[in-house]
Amino acid sequence: MNTTIETKNYKINKTRFDDWLNTAIWFSIWHVSDKKHVKDARDFIFKDIGEKYQLSRTKTEDKRMLLTILINLWVGFCTGSPVMIFRDKNRYTQKKRKAFGRTFYQYDRTIRLLDRLCLKKYLQQKKGYHDKEKKSGKITRIWGTEKLLRLFIEEYDFSLFDDVYQDKNVPLVQLNHKEIEEVFDKKNNKWIGKENTVLDEFDDTDLTLSMEWNLRRYNALAKNQTVRIKMLGEDLVKPKILSETILGGLITGSISFIDSELDYKDPIENQCYDDKFTGPVLPVFSHESGLQISQFSYGKHSYSTISILNQDFIEQINIDSSLISITHTLHSLQWQGIEQKYGKKHVLFLYLFWLKKMFNLIKVNGRDKKDREHKKYLLMKQMRSLKDFGIKHLEFEINKKYLHRVFNEGSTDFDKGGRFWGPFYQGIHKEIRDCICINGNETVEVDFSGMHIRMLYHRQGMEYTKDPYAIGRKEERTKYKFVSLISINAERGEASGAIFNKLKREGIQHWGGKGSIKKMMDAFMDYHGPIRDDLFKARGIGLQNQDSQIMEGILMRLLDNGIVGLPVHDSIIVEAEHYNLLWKIMMEEYKAVMEFEPIVK
Repeated sequence: MNTTIETKNYKINKTRFDDWLNTAIWFSIWHVSDKKHVKDARDFIFKDIGEKYQLSRTKTEDKRMLLTILINLWVGFCTGSPVMIFRDKNRYTQKKRKAFGRTFYQYDRTIRLLDRLCLKKYLQQKKGYHDKEKKSGKITRIWGTEKLLRLFIEEYDFSLFDDVYQDKNVPLVQLNHKEIEEVFDKKNNKWIGKENTVLDEFDDTDLTLSMEWNLRRYNALAKNQTVRIKMLGEDLVKPKILSETILGGLITGSISFIDSELDYKDPIENQCYDDKFTGPVLPVFSHESGLQISQFSYGKHSYSTISILNQDFIEQINIDSSLISITHTLHSLQWQGIEQKYGKKHVLFLYLFWLKKMFNLIKVNGRDKKDREHKKYLLMKQMRSLKDFGIKHLEFEINKKYLHRVFNEGSTDFDKGGRFWGPFYQGIHKEIRDCICINGNETVEVDFSGMHIRMLYHRQGMEYTKDPYAIGRKEERTKYKFVSLISINAERGEASGAIFNKLKREGIQHWGGKGSIKKMMDAFMDYHGPIRDDLFKARGIGLQNQDSQIMEGILMRLLDNGIVGLPVHDSIIVEAEHYNLLWKIMMEEYKAVMEFEPIVK
């Protein structure tokens, strides 16, 4: 990357600044780097912020935390977003106010370093607040200044890729509980309960040590497996997956770039949204003079972002009757010049960054702000073929594939929750998971059909082999699947609103409002009469504990056969040649826990 930065400055209004603040990503203590130039930059800044140390350990821990902060600021810059971090002492665990057992991540140290970075103008922040009287608040947002970015890029040659990776030393068994905080919802003019997750510390037991041992065995084998996703032009993908999940994964090292091909040759007549291109010409920035960043200022705050758009074009895109084509810009010689000069990986990053910016700029029509936001949300969730976004094929390797388990409700009996979490593949759509290859081989994903509903029947000592969602008309099956999901995880009082919002978020039309939702709930309970007393009672956390026991048994038996299964809560992905063995193990492990056979598909 050419290390000369050219900066252009623009003034923006409060709305534009607030919109940018709302794109914030969460601070992660798991972003790490072992690159010498990254640590050299940390050491320079550490010396510059000027603190004296009596204890060498305090200095070492401060340097570890500073490195974590700086890496988060770099990730925020590369994704075009500020970073959310708590300044509230109560958000840090009580024992030394640290998180995940990481002694360097303590409240006093974190706040002191943030304030010193601000004082030396390496960092800007929009401080959060908590109004006890109104019971409302905002989380602090932080971002790197132009001074910091110039130091990163011009002095220490930071890379858009390969400088950051995900720490594998995550606590293998985690315990948390939920706290409800009353906040005032200004949009709806009412008080609502906001749920926050608080991590707990616990003493090791034979049970936790056994779970940790199994997780270590699994992760040791997973380390030696190659897990890749190979997407072709016909494969389906959501805009959000491309512009956020894959882009973020490349920057944070959760995935590694293998290959891609952008469509420079064939005219693209806005295949992305079934309309011919009607918008203005949107040229991209030519990188011949080096990396260019734009500085946007509002009041005393300013932030920098990578320049992709023509800088005269910073307002929202109006789309009255048709959506704008984004992919037409690929026919610009600028993109091909970038690829020739910097390579496929670099041009893919810039193109995904371009997609993210363009989708942020798209403005849709609607009755009011809430309606427009909902339409924009649905736009980002639309499944389209990869080629509709101007990408012929895309291949990357998954680095973040290690498992840990999360238990809930602070129960030291570890009987609430316990599901397996962590890998990158758990956060992508099933259509993309279908493109996973393990060790170069095609895979199959096998899941338990209607798992939790069947488990409720089996708890009652009853067999159940029917389709649990086949209620009403055939076209209503998807709706009842969402009703089933919420019937397991929510109480009756909050269920109708949750179902209504879920259907709306998924873009599923439903007429009749919340009254008709309650009729669907009643119909669902009538259809499942034998277990109706278990529905809408928030039984999900207990069922998750049982399904996690089943999953542990399956993964360990596969492991004994030298096979790594990729768990996605109620399904497992394996190389296709292992399908028969997986099916057999799934049947047997489920029956060992529930005493009935499941339906596996």
